[in-house]
Amino acid sequence: MHYGSFFLHSYFGNDVMGVINKFLQDNPTETVFMRLKNEYTPVNNTRSFADTFNSYMATYGSTVYKGTDQNPRLSSIRGKVVIMDNFPGTSVTPIICI
Repeated sequence: MHYGSFFLHSYFGNDVMGVINKFLQDNPTETVFMRLKNEYTPVNNTRSFADTFNSYMATYGSTVYKGTDQNPRLSSIRGKVVIMDNFPGTSVTPIICI
């Protein structure tokens, strides 16, 4: 995980999604909104940012909203992570924020 060029000494898998999934298991009426984007220039990567993200979703994506509505009702996203992405090639539905 990076914030700009600063490495946060954490990784998206267990450090982020693992904690969020545990939170949503303990609090099933809550919703987590998350904005993701490629913040750092990749160095020596063997796959794209979207490919890496999709591999995390294969493991941690059970609580990610995957509906087709870009403006869903709260009842359909309770207990879910709603990802607002800023990159192409992902396996989630982008959400429109008003």
